Amino acid sequence: MDRSFIELLKRISTIPSPTFREKEKGELIASLLARAGLRVCRDELYNVLAWSGEELPRSVILIEAHMDTVFDESVPLSWVEDDGTIRCPSVADNSVALAALITLAQKHSNWPDAVFAATTREEGPGKGEGMKRLIEGILGAGREIKYSISLEGIPQGRITYTGIGSIRAKVSIETTGGHPWLEPAAPSAVHTAAAIVSKIVDSSGYRESPKTTVNVGTICGGTLPTVRASESHFTLDIRSVDRESLHKTFDLCKRLAGDICEQAKACMNWEIISSRDPVSLREDHELIGYIKKVHRRLGIESQIRPAATNASLPLSMGLAAATVGVCDGGKTHSREEWISKKGIERGMLQLEYLLDLLQRGDGA
Repeated sequence: MDRSFIELLKRISTIPSPTFREKEKGELIASLLARAGLRVCRDELYNVLAWSGEELPRSVILIEAHMDTVFDESVPLSWVEDDGTIRCPSVADNSVALAALITLAQKHSNWPDAVFAATTREEGPGKGEGMKRLIEGILGAGREIKYSISLEGIPQGRITYTGIGSIRAKVSIETTGGHPWLEPAAPSAVHTAAAIVSKIVDSSGYRESPKTTVNVGTICGGTLPTVRASESHFTLDIRSVDRESLHKTFDLCKRLAGDICEQAKACMNWEIISSRDPVSLREDHELIGYIKKVHRRLGIESQIRPAATNASLPLSMGLAAATVGVCDGGKTHSREEWISKKGIERGMLQLEYLLDLLQRGDGA
């Protein structure tokens, strides 16, 4: 692998860019793309767009990778490299994809229909707002999006053309609270929330077919160890590839929580943070055929992986969209995140061949 790619990847990986604070990383990417001779602009959400020529292409082939990470500024972005691997928080999700995007744009800055974009707000709290603004901006300028390709770091060979559905909610619990020694029977919002979480996870935490998952990502409440809490809340994330399973699981969680609150004489409130039904491209769509054709040419094993990625939004709008991976690695969203250097070069060839096919429109 070209050493310049690794040095670029290191620069990107070691700039903090938690969701909503991607500006510094975006400034670096914008400068690199401008230096490659591309026309560069940024919108109010700090998305970076770059293309060849003065005006946006009429029929856009969009290639994007998100800049935000799940790590805030308190997490050391320590870079550890050996002969075969690189370890650094965010290196797999999504720094290596950004390095691939920049390298692709630098090498093929004359592709007439390509628009290269580094997007913001992809991770959980961002709710895909960066991609939404990007798509709205392109369509609002009177352009069409012929294909939308989202880049994720891992794994190589992934093809995501099904955007999983999700319901995210904040569940708040209120009780009278009290003194745990003087009033041992006094209700506790923290105890109630813990009981609800335990029941929900035990009863509906995972289903294999259709794949459905339930996760409680945060839980908090109370004031002191010596006080029965009067308030608590937790955040719930339900995901599924199937719309009926998604909504049935949500209804089950609400019913289980309601039963426990009734027993505990607690009040409960559900606030929907976001809700999105599953969406999918046909498996026989030409875009999927192009990706599989490239994989066959390079000896890459195609892996069909439904997921929540930036491809979900264009899919929900009826656009031809998919997500592909650059290389192999693991421990995504952990401080032990890593990628394998072996295969990055093949991952880059995958992107070059794919974009060439999309430009020429060769049959799959």
